[in-house]
Amino acid sequence: MHKGERVVDIVFGWEDRSFKEKYSNDTIQIIFSSTKVVESIAMAMLVDRGLISYNDKISKYWPEFAQAGKQDVSLGDLMSHAGGVAGNFPRLLTSDDIKNDRDGKESPLAEILAETPLDETCFRQKGTQGYHALSRGLFARQIMRRVDPKKRSMDQFVREEIVEPMNLDFRIGLTKEEDVERNGKVQETPWWRGMFGMIPRFILPKWLTAPFFNDIFLNDIEIKMMKSFGKEGSPGSNAVNRVFAGALNLESWGRSAEWRHIESPSTHGYSNGQTLARIAQTMSNKGTDPWTGTKLMSEKTYEIATKFFPRQTDSVLLTNTKYSVGGFGTFEGYPEDCIGWGGAGGSLIQWCPGSDVSIGYVMNYYSPHGIDWRGVKYLFEGLAIANNQ
Repeated sequence: MHKGERVVDIVFGWEDRSFKEKYSNDTIQIIFSSTKVVESIAMAMLVDRGLISYNDKISKYWPEFAQAGKQDVSLGDLMSHAGGVAGNFPRLLTSDDIKNDRDGKESPLAEILAETPLDETCFRQKGTQGYHALSRGLFARQIMRRVDPKKRSMDQFVREEIVEPMNLDFRIGLTKEEDVERNGKVQETPWWRGMFGMIPRFILPKWLTAPFFNDIFLNDIEIKMMKSFGKEGSPGSNAVNRVFAGALNLESWGRSAEWRHIESPSTHGYSNGQTLARIAQTMSNKGTDPWTGTKLMSEKTYEIATKFFPRQTDSVLLTNTKYSVGGFGTFEGYPEDCIGWGGAGGSLIQWCPGSDVSIGYVMNYYSPHGIDWRGVKYLFEGLAIANNQ
């Protein structure tokens, strides 16, 4: 989108590798961490309404959270991926833990989260940050239930305050059968390409492996990231391996009956590119939807939520990443003028205030890249066109 106008809206491809059924514009895909943008917007709306402040200690609203060294962690710390709770939970969470968390207070999930010890390798007050890949939304939904006057879940709040007023196609978790039927299949890299394309990259030089498996070739940043995830006890391993239990490949998260229903506001959004672009354009318009007039937040709150901390090394991702007070981000290699985030496999939601360009991108081939560049390339191309007009 450019200056509030939809200039590119493309739906193409196939539902799976049989190449028999064309991809439908009614299909919704799991967008993984792109969901965090909507989560951040929802929390900013609570701030805008005076229900909570980014400077407030979380324990002000959730006293049990203060245990295990977390008494000084603020909402701003948590949302900016520096709350010291990226992972390393007392025990791994099952899908039932989240499913059974109804009231957000005295549930086993709330107790587990409250008992999680502070990790100073990802705590802004100690000068560090570390991507809260899976955990941030679990904590945010507990906070929301406590401060929202209606005690709503994150999904209910998003549905009633964002999705319905703006007429969007978005949900956190799939609970209705008609939505399950529209859920696009997750197409992952065949095992043999992973074995012969990715694994050699860990031990062989780029010039030898890239010509044969360029589409799944891992760059140097991704190699460091993957090694961090696989090193027991490292911040990266704690953040991705010490949160959820079970087989957590992308397909099991996106399609299995066990996991697709969970309300995980950092990972389990389902949507399409058009909806993500609409949300991005609303944020580019400083919180007001130009089509319906829906005001998500004031311009003042928008400016606070999108105020960035200096770029620094992320202890989980091992990249130079920049996060805002409200939880939006800009990744190393992304256009500096753009705000938003992306998701595992390649989804993207970004807005670029200087050029008034917004993009939403989803796909059903989920790349093995830790940093997938397909949507980002489209964003760069769109910016080049917009800035040359």
